[in-house]
Amino acid sequence: MNRPHPFERSISPERCCRCNEGPGHRLHLGDLFEGTDEDRAKAEALAMREEMETRLRSFKGDISSKAGDMERFSPLFYGQGNNPTLF
Repeated sequence: MNRPHPFERSISPERCCRCNEGPGHRLHLGDLFEGTDEDRAKAEALAMREEMETRLRSFKGDISSKAGDMERFSPLFYGQGNNPTLF
């Protein structure tokens, strides 16, 4: 009796070269889980990407007061802007 094995195509694409059975035969059931680790890793990466995109696209609040403080108190911006004497 043949042991379970992955489906290996023979010259005829609908037959296995080891057991001469079709791809849906009970000996080829081990094939169902082939590649699941890669699929799981891809799904996890996609979920992480979507979560990160959601976090990055969310509203973080108004930064105009912080930008104003930076312009008022930073020596880099001294004398710059529409009203250079303001500083």
